[in-house]
Amino acid sequence: MIVRPAKHRPLAGFALAAVSGCLLGLRESSVSSAWWFLACGTVFLAAAACSGRRTGSVGGIRLANAGGRTLRSVLRAASLLAAALFVFAAHASREGARERLRRTALEALHASRIPICATGTIVTEPSGFAMPQGGGRLSFRMRVRAVGPAGGESEASLLPVFPKVPFDIDVDFYGPVSLLGDAAPRPAPEAGEGWQFTGRIQSRTLPGRREPLLSLRGSVREPHGRDASADAPSWRRTLWDIRRSAARRLSWGLSRHPREASILRAVLLGYRAEIPAEVREVFAESGTIHLFAISGLHIMLVASLLHAGLQWAGLSRRTSGLVAIPVLVAYAILTGGRPSAQRACLMAAFFVGAPAAGRMADGISALAAAALALLAAQPLQLLDLGFVFSFASVSGILLLAPSLETLFRSLFGFRADDHDGGGRWSLRRWLPAALSVSVSAWAVSVPITAGVFGQFVPVSVVSNLVVIPMGAATVRVAVAAWGVGLAAPPLAGVANRAAAWLVLAMVRVSGAFAAIPGGNVRVEPWGPVRIALWYAVLCAVAFALHVRATMVSGADEGP
Repeated sequence: MIVRPAKHRPLAGFALAAVSGCLLGLRESSVSSAWWFLACGTVFLAAAACSGRRTGSVGGIRLANAGGRTLRSVLRAASLLAAALFVFAAHASREGARERLRRTALEALHASRIPICATGTIVTEPSGFAMPQGGGRLSFRMRVRAVGPAGGESEASLLPVFPKVPFDIDVDFYGPVSLLGDAAPRPAPEAGEGWQFTGRIQSRTLPGRREPLLSLRGSVREPHGRDASADAPSWRRTLWDIRRSAARRLSWGLSRHPREASILRAVLLGYRAEIPAEVREVFAESGTIHLFAISGLHIMLVASLLHAGLQWAGLSRRTSGLVAIPVLVAYAILTGGRPSAQRACLMAAFFVGAPAAGRMADGISALAAAALALLAAQPLQLLDLGFVFSFASVSGILLLAPSLETLFRSLFGFRADDHDGGGRWSLRRWLPAALSVSVSAWAVSVPITAGVFGQFVPVSVVSNLVVIPMGAATVRVAVAAWGVGLAAPPLAGVANRAAAWLVLAMVRVSGAFAAIPGGNVRVEPWGPVRIALWYAVLCAVAFALHVRATMVSGADEGP
C-alpha cells in the first residue's frame, strides 16, 4: 500500500527552485553566469539579514514578535529558494555555453570536412548495427581527452575552438560485419578503454531528436588504436567487465532463441540497442517500452533481493541498508548509468539509508534529493527526454496515486480499515494500488508522448497492469539465472530458458495489447498551450481527489 508521506518537505522546494533555475539559465543564455552569482550573493545576504533579526524591523517595517517571526521565516525561506534558483541558473548558463561551443565547433568541422584525431575514453557500451549495404557499425560515446588535426600542422589553424577537455562526442566506427561478433578478427573498442580515432564529423538525423546528431565517423581503414593512457579507472573497467560477463552468461543455452536472449539482456542489463526493431515497436504500441529502461522496477527489485539476503545473513535493517547502497550504485553504473537508473538508484539509496540516519523514508523528499544531485552534476540533463520522462512519471505516482487509490478502494468496496482482509495477495487489495499507479504514470506522461512522439496510448493503463508484473518476474528469474550461472554453470542454460519463456509470454501479451483498436492513436504533436492546459486540468483533478481522499479518510476513522 502507498504510505502517506511527511508534511514538511524543504527538499521539494529546493528541487523546484533548481529546475526553475536550470530552465532560466538555459533560456537566458546571453546572461553571463557572473550576473547570476551576483544575484545569488544579494539574496543570500538578504537571507542572512532575515536570520539575524529576531526583534525590531525587517526592511524598515516594524514587526510584532509573533508576526515578525512568521514574516522573517517566510522571507528567509524565499531568500534561500531564490539563492538556489540563481546558483542553478549560473551553473546551467555555464554548461549551456560549453555545450553550444562544442556543437558550434562540430558544425564547423562538418562544414569544412577537416579530418581530426581524437583521443579519449569510451564511456558507453558500443552498440553494433549491421549496415544494409554490407559491413557493420559500432556506435558509442567517447570522453575526449585530446583533439587535434589529422592532417598535420598545416591544418592546425583551421581547427575550430573546442571547449576545455574533457568533453563528450559520439563516435560511429565502421568496419566488416565480423566486427560485431564476440570473436572479432581484430580488437574492437570496448567500454572503459582508451582509444584514438581519426575521421571526419558527420551529421545524422535520428527520430525523437530536434537537431541532427553530429558524430565522429571513423573506420578500420583510418588510423586508430588503443591508448592505455586514456583508460578509465580500474574499478570502472571492472564493472564493465562484469556487465559483459553477465551478458554472456544470460545467453547460455539460448543459441536458438537470439531474440529472447537480447530482450533478457535489455531487461536486466540495459542493452536496449540489441532489441529487434519489430519487438521494440510492439512494446511501444502497447505503451510498455519503458520496461527496458533500467528504473525503479529494476533497482527496487535488486534492492529488495539484496536486503532480504543481508537480513537472512543476520545483518540488522540499518546495517543492511548501508551495505546495499554501494551495491545499488554499482548496479546503476553497470547497466549504463542512464538518467532513469541514476534517479532510481539515488531514490533507493535515500530510502534504504534513511533508517541508518534515524529518519523516516519519504518518496517526495527522496525524488527531490535525486533531482538536486543529478542537476548539480549536470544541469543539461533537464533537456534529456529520459530524465524528464522518468521524473515526471514518478512525480505523478507520488502525488496522484494515494488519492486515486482511495477512490478505487471505494469504487471496489474495499475500505481503508480492511487492510488485512483477503490475505496479502488478495485481488481487492492489489488492484486499487496497481491501477492507481498505472493511471497516475499514464496521466502525467500523456503530454510528453503526445508532444514528442505524436502518440496517445490509452491502452497503456491496462497493459502495464499485466506486463509490469511479468517484467518483474522476468527480472527475478534473470537474476536467479545469473546467480545459477556463477554457482553451477551447467545449470545456467536451464535457468535462462525459464527466463526466456517469460520473455516470450511478455512479448505475446504486449502484442495482444498493441493489436487492440484505438489503443495507440497517432495525433498531431501537442504544442505548449495544449500541454499546459492538460497539466492545469490534471492539477485541478489532483486537488479535488486529495480533498475527497481526506474526507473519506476522516469518515473511515470515525469519531
